[in-house]
Amino acid sequence: MSDLSRSPSADTVAGPIGASTGALRTGVDADATGESIDLVAGHEAGMAPAEAPPSSPLAGRVMIALAILLASVVIFVVLVMTRPLPAAGSGRGAPIPVPVVEPPLMSLPRQWLGYGVVRPIDAANVSARVASTVIDVPARLKVGEPVAAGEVLVRLDDADYRRSVDSAQQQLASLDAQLGALEVERTGLQERVKLAEADLELAREDERRVSNAAAAGAVAPREADRARGAVLAAERLLSQLRESLGMMVPRKTSLQAQQEAASSALGQARAALERCTIASPIGGVLQSFSLEIGENVMPGQPVARVVDDSRVEVPITLPSAARASVKRGDRVRITSSRVPARMRGADGSEVISAVSRIEPEDDAVSRTMTVYAEVSQADAKGIVLAPGDFAEAIVESPPEGMSTVVPRRSVRAERVLVVRDGALASMPVTVAYAFRGTVEGLSTGDLEWLVLAEPLPPGTLVVIDGSRTYSPGAAVTPLGGGDAAAAPASGSGTAAAPEPSAAPASVAVPGDAAVQERVPQ
Repeated sequence: MSDLSRSPSADTVAGPIGASTGALRTGVDADATGESIDLVAGHEAGMAPAEAPPSSPLAGRVMIALAILLASVVIFVVLVMTRPLPAAGSGRGAPIPVPVVEPPLMSLPRQWLGYGVVRPIDAANVSARVASTVIDVPARLKVGEPVAAGEVLVRLDDADYRRSVDSAQQQLASLDAQLGALEVERTGLQERVKLAEADLELAREDERRVSNAAAAGAVAPREADRARGAVLAAERLLSQLRESLGMMVPRKTSLQAQQEAASSALGQARAALERCTIASPIGGVLQSFSLEIGENVMPGQPVARVVDDSRVEVPITLPSAARASVKRGDRVRITSSRVPARMRGADGSEVISAVSRIEPEDDAVSRTMTVYAEVSQADAKGIVLAPGDFAEAIVESPPEGMSTVVPRRSVRAERVLVVRDGALASMPVTVAYAFRGTVEGLSTGDLEWLVLAEPLPPGTLVVIDGSRTYSPGAAVTPLGGGDAAAAPASGSGTAAAPEPSAAPASVAVPGDAAVQERVPQ
């Protein structure tokens, strides 16, 4: 057996420890023995024993501690000297197989992550507009049942409102009759005015003849006075008739005003009568409905809520930094919070929409902006956004140019591992922004990617999973690297990772706490 196979630990340890222990034990025994001999000698000589010096427990404890410390140092030295050593000429060991990908240069849109609550575009809160009593409720109307536009929801007692309509109609008829009589009276006065004007003309003609005869002395002067009086009487009658005819205008105006008021009252009475039948203003689904027959309702009291979920909109709250790049018409990917993260993706679990409008002001407190996306769900496939649901939305701004795209799991502490000459090397990178989704030309199974601010050199092989404990300088065999190296320099990129990505984590876009500090806005 060689010398290396024999363990020297027992002899080496036993020597120092035994020596130290023996020395310690010898000193203690010597002291005790000496003291005993002195006491015996004094006793035998008939002398009183001398007073022994006081013992020191602290000194003994110190000696024991020093011995233990010395023994520990010796054991450590022995373990270091006897550690197994690698065989000479073993080198760096066998190469480690590592999945790699050649990151391509491509143009990806910039994504902004936001959240919002889905709300219907068309919804109606139906309420009572008159005070009455419920006399009829369709039996089929229950919460969750669909209703059509104009469908009757509730019928109220309308007897009082019918009487109001009848009263208003009678008043209006009375005013119409008065206006008719006034018109007849006006026509009569006009005729009487014409006759009075003719009488006045005859009286004046008679006055002229009598005045001429009186001047010639053919008639007495009082005949002239009588003729003058007849003229004055005709003028007085004509004046009265014209005054009465002139009063026709204000009387007619007053009656017409009363007629308008009565017509308005009739319209209100008819409207109140119609409001006794409460119908749905839109088609949709009953969200709430709680009236019963015999229940009294007051104006403004809620009757039902009808929601049309075929058209909804999502107010999406985004960081204020998104205002510079987000525009109307930008693509929006909306995902309901009810869909598990592992099921999200391009499999129909997302609703695609566009930015329809943008609020002009930012929120000064939260430093956010709000954009709106409308979704028509009449022919939607996959999930349906329910009004009131909390949704996650990704707004995609147009791409800004060609950039290097790497899987998010390849970046660790703003560095990536690359393969150079069969060994791993660490390279610093700067992240511009993140992207979530599938990338054409890369089949690594990842759904989360990072767009680098500076492109990597063509032909660079990046380790797909940078989170694994790979050491820079280790010899590796790239898996998928051959195919990637054979690709054109422009890099459509070929990934051959045998292990697909696990459930994707939440996307880290500008505004996400995970990368907000290192990803420029």
